[in-house]
Amino acid sequence: MKTYCLGFIRSVRGDELLLIEKQRPAYQAGMFNGIGGKCEPGEDGLAAMIRECEEECGLRLPAHAWRAMGTWGDGEHYSIALFEARSDLDAALSCTDEPVHRVPYPIPSTVPLAPDVATMLTRLTA
Repeated sequence: MKTYCLGFIRSVRGDELLLIEKQRPAYQAGMFNGIGGKCEPGEDGLAAMIRECEEECGLRLPAHAWRAMGTWGDGEHYSIALFEARSDLDAALSCTDEPVHRVPYPIPSTVPLAPDVATMLTRLTA
């Protein structure tokens, strides 16, 4: 089974969310998703989340900054460890060919979200 991590980072005030504009896989191209990716061999979801966050948007958020939101997946082919954090988004950078964006939160219906992201976001704390 493939394992992934996916994190949603909100501004300290909670009125913005950091999302990445996907270029791949093809079915997500042009859509917005949380920060994340594949877990490396021997890496748990939290360790992968910390690494992916720094790689994708330059934010170095420690383990205690992340709150687990449960998992998502079919339990047979893939599993996604979901996380949320709050941070100063001013330091976020686009560190890959997939740019990061600050979007208003709650997210306007005009923002094209990757499949299941809207449902995942219902797990965010108030």
